Amino acid sequence: MRRSTLAGLVLAVGLLALGLGADTAPGSASQPPSPEEVDRRYREFNARPRFVGELNGFTFYEREPDAAARGIPVCAGPVERYATAAELEASPLNFSVGYLPAGFRPLEATATACGDQVVTVTRTFGGSRGGFVGIVRVAGRPFVQAIAPRDYLQAGVVGGRPAVTRLPIVPGHWTTVWMRDGRSVWAVSCMGISPQECGKVAAAVR
Repeated sequence: MRRSTLAGLVLAVGLLALGLGADTAPGSASQPPSPEEVDRRYREFNARPRFVGELNGFTFYEREPDAAARGIPVCAGPVERYATAAELEASPLNFSVGYLPAGFRPLEATATACGDQVVTVTRTFGGSRGGFVGIVRVAGRPFVQAIAPRDYLQAGVVGGRPAVTRLPIVPGHWTTVWMRDGRSVWAVSCMGISPQECGKVAAAVR
Protein backbone atom coordinates (compact mmCIF):
# COMPACT_ATOMS: atom_id res chain seq x y z
CA MET A 1 0.00 0.00 0.00
CA ARG A 2 3.02 2.30 -0.32
CA ARG A 3 1.69 4.14 -3.37
CA SER A 4 -1.81 4.23 -1.93
CA THR A 5 -0.47 6.10 1.09
CA LEU A 6 -0.17 9.35 -0.81
CA ALA A 7 -2.67 8.36 -3.42
CA GLY A 8 -4.72 8.36 -0.24
CA LEU A 9 -4.18 12.11 -0.28
CA VAL A 10 -6.70 12.07 -3.06
CA LEU A 11 -8.60 9.36 -1.20
CA ALA A 12 -7.67 6.73 -3.73
CA VAL A 13 -10.96 7.41 -5.44
CA GLY A 14 -9.35 7.52 -8.86
CA LEU A 15 -11.54 10.42 -9.90
CA LEU A 16 -9.32 13.39 -9.11
CA ALA A 17 -7.64 13.33 -12.50
CA LEU A 18 -10.70 15.16 -13.79
CA GLY A 19 -11.02 18.93 -14.25
CA LEU A 20 -11.89 21.90 -16.41
CA GLY A 21 -10.41 23.07 -19.66
CA ALA A 22 -8.07 26.03 -19.89
CA ASP A 23 -10.80 28.28 -21.28
CA THR A 24 -13.00 28.02 -18.17
CA ALA A 25 -12.23 29.32 -14.70
CA PRO A 26 -12.20 26.46 -12.18
CA GLY A 27 -15.57 26.00 -10.51
CA SER A 28 -17.04 29.10 -12.14
CA ALA A 29 -19.99 27.52 -13.97
CA SER A 30 -23.35 28.91 -12.82
CA GLN A 31 -25.13 25.64 -13.58
CA PRO A 32 -23.97 22.08 -14.28
CA PRO A 33 -22.90 21.69 -17.90
CA SER A 34 -24.25 18.97 -20.14
CA PRO A 35 -22.56 15.55 -20.11
CA GLU A 36 -21.05 16.37 -23.50
CA GLU A 37 -19.61 19.62 -22.19
CA VAL A 38 -18.24 17.92 -19.08
CA ASP A 39 -16.59 15.28 -21.26
CA ARG A 40 -15.00 17.98 -23.40
CA ARG A 41 -13.65 19.76 -20.35
CA TYR A 42 -12.25 16.52 -18.93
CA ARG A 43 -10.40 15.83 -22.16
CA GLU A 44 -9.02 19.36 -22.28
CA PHE A 45 -7.93 19.14 -18.65
CA ASN A 46 -6.18 15.81 -19.17
CA ALA A 47 -4.20 17.31 -22.05
CA ARG A 48 -2.77 20.02 -19.79
CA PRO A 49 0.42 19.62 -17.73
CA ARG A 50 0.08 19.09 -13.98
CA PHE A 51 1.78 21.51 -11.65
CA VAL A 52 5.04 20.07 -10.32
CA GLY A 53 7.02 21.98 -7.72
CA GLU A 54 6.71 23.85 -4.43
CA LEU A 55 3.54 25.63 -3.34
CA ASN A 56 2.86 26.94 0.17
CA GLY A 57 5.30 24.45 1.69
CA PHE A 58 3.95 21.44 -0.25
CA THR A 59 5.95 19.52 -2.85
CA PHE A 60 3.84 18.38 -5.79
CA TYR A 61 5.60 15.49 -7.51
CA GLU A 62 5.31 13.34 -10.64
CA ARG A 63 7.63 10.57 -9.47
CA GLU A 64 7.00 9.43 -5.90
CA PRO A 65 9.92 10.20 -3.55
CA ASP A 66 11.33 7.39 -1.46
CA ALA A 67 10.36 6.88 2.16
CA ALA A 68 13.46 8.61 3.52
CA ALA A 69 12.74 11.78 1.55
CA ARG A 70 9.14 11.75 2.71
CA GLY A 71 10.07 11.22 6.36
CA ILE A 72 8.13 7.99 6.82
CA PRO A 73 9.33 4.61 8.12
CA VAL A 74 10.45 1.89 5.74
CA CYS A 75 8.39 -1.24 6.37
CA ALA A 76 10.22 -4.51 6.98
CA GLY A 77 7.52 -6.35 5.05
CA PRO A 78 6.51 -5.87 1.42
CA VAL A 79 3.43 -3.79 2.24
CA GLU A 80 1.88 -1.88 5.06
CA ARG A 81 -0.78 -3.69 7.05
CA TYR A 82 -4.19 -2.61 8.21
CA ALA A 83 -4.08 -1.38 11.80
CA THR A 84 -6.53 -2.59 14.42
CA ALA A 85 -9.29 -0.35 15.74
CA ALA A 86 -7.40 -0.06 19.03
CA GLU A 87 -4.22 1.02 17.21
CA LEU A 88 -6.18 3.62 15.25
CA GLU A 89 -7.77 5.09 18.37
CA ALA A 90 -4.44 5.25 20.23
CA SER A 91 -2.43 6.70 17.35
CA PRO A 92 -1.16 10.30 17.46
CA LEU A 93 -2.48 10.53 13.89
CA ASN A 94 -6.06 9.89 15.00
CA PHE A 95 -8.36 12.88 14.60
CA SER A 96 -11.89 14.09 15.17
CA VAL A 97 -14.17 15.91 12.75
CA GLY A 98 -15.87 18.90 14.33
CA TYR A 99 -18.11 19.89 11.42
CA LEU A 100 -20.02 18.04 8.71
CA PRO A 101 -22.68 19.37 6.33
CA ALA A 102 -26.26 18.56 7.27
CA GLY A 103 -27.23 14.99 6.46
CA PHE A 104 -23.70 13.54 6.56
CA ARG A 105 -22.92 10.52 8.73
CA PRO A 106 -19.82 8.36 9.37
CA LEU A 107 -19.20 5.50 6.95
CA GLU A 108 -15.83 3.99 7.89
CA ALA A 109 -12.61 4.58 9.82
CA THR A 110 -9.45 2.71 8.81
CA ALA A 111 -5.71 2.96 9.36
CA THR A 112 -2.52 1.39 8.03
CA ALA A 113 0.60 0.61 10.03
CA CYS A 114 4.27 -0.01 9.38
CA GLY A 115 5.50 -2.33 12.10
CA ASP A 116 3.94 -0.98 15.28
CA GLN A 117 3.57 2.58 13.95
CA VAL A 118 0.33 3.83 12.40
CA VAL A 119 1.18 5.81 9.26
CA THR A 120 -2.24 6.66 7.81
CA VAL A 121 -5.69 7.25 9.26
CA THR A 122 -8.77 7.60 7.04
CA ARG A 123 -12.33 8.55 7.93
CA THR A 124 -15.16 8.70 5.40
CA PHE A 125 -18.64 10.19 5.56
CA GLY A 126 -21.70 9.96 3.32
CA GLY A 127 -24.44 12.46 2.69
CA SER A 128 -28.15 11.68 2.64
CA ARG A 129 -28.30 13.00 -0.93
CA GLY A 130 -25.25 11.15 -2.19
CA GLY A 131 -22.45 13.52 -1.21
CA PHE A 132 -19.13 12.25 0.14
CA VAL A 133 -16.36 13.49 2.43
CA GLY A 134 -13.15 11.57 2.97
CA ILE A 135 -10.33 12.65 5.25
CA VAL A 136 -6.86 11.08 5.19
CA ARG A 137 -3.98 11.92 7.52
CA VAL A 138 -0.57 10.61 6.46
CA ALA A 139 2.62 10.68 8.53
CA GLY A 140 5.58 12.41 6.96
CA ARG A 141 6.56 15.53 5.06
CA PRO A 142 4.17 17.46 2.79
CA PHE A 143 4.56 15.59 -0.51
CA VAL A 144 1.48 15.45 -2.75
CA GLN A 145 1.02 13.76 -6.11
CA ALA A 146 0.69 16.26 -8.97
CA ILE A 147 -2.91 15.97 -10.20
CA ALA A 148 -3.90 19.43 -11.46
CA PRO A 149 -2.65 22.48 -13.38
CA ARG A 150 -1.43 25.41 -11.32
CA ASP A 151 -4.56 27.50 -11.79
CA TYR A 152 -6.60 24.81 -10.02
CA LEU A 153 -4.43 25.02 -6.89
CA GLN A 154 -5.23 27.74 -4.36
CA ALA A 155 -2.74 28.35 -1.56
CA GLY A 156 -3.93 29.62 1.81
CA VAL A 157 -4.47 28.84 5.49
CA VAL A 158 -7.28 26.52 6.65
CA GLY A 159 -7.99 25.98 10.33
CA GLY A 160 -4.67 27.63 11.21
CA ARG A 161 -2.69 25.24 8.99
CA PRO A 162 -0.92 25.99 5.70
CA ALA A 163 -3.09 24.57 2.94
CA VAL A 164 -3.58 24.11 -0.78
CA THR A 165 -7.07 23.64 -2.21
CA ARG A 166 -7.65 21.81 -5.47
CA LEU A 167 -10.67 23.52 -7.03
CA PRO A 168 -13.51 21.46 -8.54
CA ILE A 169 -14.55 20.85 -12.12
CA VAL A 170 -17.98 22.38 -11.66
CA PRO A 171 -20.07 22.94 -8.53
CA GLY A 172 -20.57 19.62 -6.78
CA HIS A 173 -17.52 17.92 -8.30
CA TRP A 174 -14.39 16.97 -6.34
CA THR A 175 -12.66 19.50 -4.12
CA THR A 176 -9.54 18.51 -2.16
CA VAL A 177 -7.97 20.52 0.66
CA TRP A 178 -4.42 19.51 1.65
CA MET A 179 -3.09 20.77 4.99
CA ARG A 180 0.21 20.29 6.82
CA ASP A 181 0.99 20.41 10.52
CA GLY A 182 4.71 19.66 10.85
CA ARG A 183 4.47 15.90 11.27
CA SER A 184 1.78 14.85 8.80
CA VAL A 185 -0.25 15.80 5.74
CA TRP A 186 -4.04 15.92 5.69
CA ALA A 187 -6.27 15.56 2.63
CA VAL A 188 -9.94 16.43 2.86
CA SER A 189 -11.76 15.42 -0.34
CA CYS A 190 -15.38 16.35 -0.93
CA MET A 191 -17.99 15.45 -3.54
CA GLY A 192 -21.45 16.94 -3.75
CA ILE A 193 -20.71 20.01 -1.61
CA SER A 194 -19.18 23.39 -2.37
CA PRO A 195 -15.50 24.26 -1.91
CA GLN A 196 -16.59 26.58 0.89
CA GLU A 197 -18.31 23.73 2.76
CA CYS A 198 -15.33 21.47 2.15
CA GLY A 199 -13.10 24.17 3.62
CA LYS A 200 -15.32 24.35 6.72
CA VAL A 201 -14.96 20.59 7.17
CA ALA A 202 -11.18 20.85 6.80
CA ALA A 203 -10.94 23.77 9.24
CA ALA A 204 -12.77 21.77 11.92
CA VAL A 205 -10.59 18.66 11.73
CA ARG A 206 -8.51 18.18 14.90
